[in-house]
Order: sequence, then structure tokens, then C-alpha cells
Amino acid sequence: QGRSLRLNPWHRPCVHRRAHRASRMCVSMGDASGRLSQALEVFVWLTPVAEDLLVSISSLLAEATPCPASLAQALLSTDGSACRDLLKDGLLRADFAEVLKAQPNPQELCSANRLVELFGASLARSLEALRTRAAQLSVAPAALLDAALDGSTGDGVGGLRGVAAALGSGALSTALRREALLWHPAAAARRLCPRVAAERLALAACAGDGPLTEAALVVHALANLGAYIAWEVALLADAGCSAAARPVAELA
Repeated sequence: QGRSLRLNPWHRPCVHRRAHRASRMCVSMGDASGRLSQALEVFVWLTPVAEDLLVSISSLLAEATPCPASLAQALLSTDGSACRDLLKDGLLRADFAEVLKAQPNPQELCSANRLVELFGASLARSLEALRTRAAQLSVAPAALLDAALDGSTGDGVGGLRGVAAALGSGALSTALRREALLWHPAAAARRLCPRVAAERLALAACAGDGPLTEAALVVHALANLGAYIAWEVALLADAGCSAAARPVAELA
């Protein structure tokens, strides 16, 4: 059973059932855009996150059967080179190891479904910590948005200069340098819901440059899917695209 889990992580029925549930949830995300727990579940099950986790565990444990102690030790001792994507983040690996150590029933970890659930809980805590840092920036998110977009020409340079001045620091994260909002003309960028845009910039400003940052921005987009779809439709309308006349539900 352990070997089956490691070699064929996507052949297990429980994984397929959870992915199917997440796909149905994604259809209704426009009506529950503020529910981060749903966005996180969609992210974990409908992207390569679950598969990458199980493949990484397989690589770390080799032929050993998963158990809390062995897996936690493997996570703490690795430098991340044997891991994929999110598990390359050292802080997330350490938190996941602590979650595993706290499990009272080792037999549960023979289930791919349970392993992914526990990792999702650990990821949720890491993302919540990142959102807390974003909310506690020295500059309010709304002021950061104004600094980024006032006078922006859409080439990214003006927006980055405004953000650097607002934060009082020349050290800008890779995520912020690549942020799409800064590469749109200000008039177009302001079509996105101000609250959503401000939260996104704050996340990018306080995040590091690892895979956890990308995960935070993807989950934020899923949690505010209605606002992002409305933004895309508005941009299409501005460009005179006929697709903008289609119902938002159809575009989603």
C-alpha cells in the first residue's frame, strides 16, 4: 500500500474525489469570493500542489512507509533539493513537520488524502501569517495602491518608484517587480476593485521571492475570483472586444 501511494499518487480514489469536489467548488467561487478556506482547497487540489507534495514525500522517504516520526525527520533534515515547489520553502517544511509530529494516529498517514489535508492546514497557517504581515505594513494598503498607480504609465517603472518611496525602502521583492498591476496603465489598473488591488500589492510588497509568495497571490485571486473576472471583462470592454458582451458566468 505504501509503495502504491508513492508510485501512483493520482491513482488513488480519494485523491480523485477531493479533486472533483474542488472542481465543483471552483464553479461557485464567484458567490463565495471571500472564503479563503475554499480558495485554498481549490488551489491545493486543482493545481499540481497535491501531486508535488506526494512525489516529494516519496523522494524523501525512498522505500520507507510514511509515519509521523520518519516523515517529520526527513522534512527537517533535507535542504529542499529533493522537494518540489512549495516544500522547497524551509519554514513551510518545518511547520509541516510539527503538524505531523502532533498526529496521534500514525496509520492515518498511509492515506494520500490525509497527507494532503495536513499539508493544506500547514499551508493555510503560512499564508495567514503572510496576510497578517501585509496588513501590518508601515503604509496602509490603500495608500500603497495610490502610490503605485498615481502617474503610472504602465511600464512598471513609475509604479515601482512610487511603491519604493511609500515604503521608504529601495529593496523591492521580485513578486512586486513582476506585479501585473504595475505594468498596466493606471486607468486600466484602477478598474480592479480597490480593496482587492490594495491587498494584492501589500502581499507582493511584504512577501519573499519563493514559491510561497506565488501561492499567496494565486489563493488571493481565487478568493476574489468575481472581482478579477469583472476586471478582465472591463478591460475587454475598454478594448472593444466582443467577448465582453458575454455573461460573466460563461467567461468564468
